[in-house]
Amino acid sequence: MTIPAWILLALGTATLCLDAYAIRKIYVSELYESHQRVAQTALILFVPVLGAFLAIYFCRGSISLFQKPPVDLVRDIDGTCSDIDYHG
Repeated sequence: MTIPAWILLALGTATLCLDAYAIRKIYVSELYESHQRVAQTALILFVPVLGAFLAIYFCRGSISLFQKPPVDLVRDIDGTCSDIDYHG
């Protein structure tokens, strides 16, 4: 094989790996319904590089494994207390 053939083979392999990663990220995400997953998979397969980057961008924060749990910063405040001073 010639050098250009090896370069094309490497680019094709990189594209397939990127597409596989994007499809996996879509199906792991709990954000999408089944028809949305099918539509994004079709987008990735028909427009490989751009579709994969779009899918990865849209899924970037939807996997709960990498998200921090919400923090309750107001847990010590009683509902009856107020910060208004009535000592007139």
